[in-house]
Amino acid sequence: MLTVREQLMWKALCAVDEATEEADQGPVRPTFALRFALAYLFTCSTGERWLYDAFWRDIQIPSPIDGRACHRGMMARSGLQGIMRSVGITPTFESIKALTERRLRMSPEAAAQRRLARALRDEGEAQKQRVADKEQARDCGWL
Repeated sequence: MLTVREQLMWKALCAVDEATEEADQGPVRPTFALRFALAYLFTCSTGERWLYDAFWRDIQIPSPIDGRACHRGMMARSGLQGIMRSVGITPTFESIKALTERRLRMSPEAAAQRRLARALRDEGEAQKQRVADKEQARDCGWL
């Protein structure tokens, strides 16, 4: 069982991971939520602020208009790995995969999909029960 501090740290890392993914598509809008996540992770870290400042700058690099690559996503991923190290998590393939999976499970889209799947499953079970009730009633001679 994770402590409250560890749960908050993972959630903050999920927010940073989300910004890292968005950086592949274009400059990331600097939100207070991301700022808070970075600030919280900094309080849990070894105290190297430059990692957080660099990440904050790197995700906001504008896309070049002449078609050149700006490598914003690559720099953001490198920054995420540095931040993970600073809070005591070794950025292995497994840890990064676990972080991304956790973020996707927490996303509003994933939650909506889980609710829809649950509703469909419940409706399917209710339909099966209605059919079984009708068959039972027919067998008893009520219908």
